[in-house]
Amino acid sequence: RWDGSGDDGEMIHDAFPRSTLYVPQDGTTTHPAVVVLHGSEGGSAGYVDASVARPLAQAGYAVLALDYYLSPGLPKKLVNIDVGLVSRAANWLGKRKFVSGKPALEVDPVGWTGIDAC
Repeated sequence: RWDGSGDDGEMIHDAFPRSTLYVPQDGTTTHPAVVVLHGSEGGSAGYVDASVARPLAQAGYAVLALDYYLSPGLPKKLVNIDVGLVSRAANWLGKRKFVSGKPALEVDPVGWTGIDAC
């Protein structure tokens, strides 16, 4: 869990290696959720957390900064990447008790976005 006071989210080693989860501790029990993807420079790029994940968490979103390549234990090249990982991450995040349920419009409770520094 992340309370916005520091720069550390919770590493989610068991579900998504090298990925970081930010859940605001702002007094509310549920939050809208977003999966954030890094760009072609790989998951160790700190700008994803600093520029996207933390600001979204500060705005009240539960955020999973998903690492999918170029980190220990993950593919070393941006080739044949398992794109189903994004769907699995969104499903995993959507099932957490701190994520808001489906709204009246019946859209998925988890959005996603990405950023590339290149």
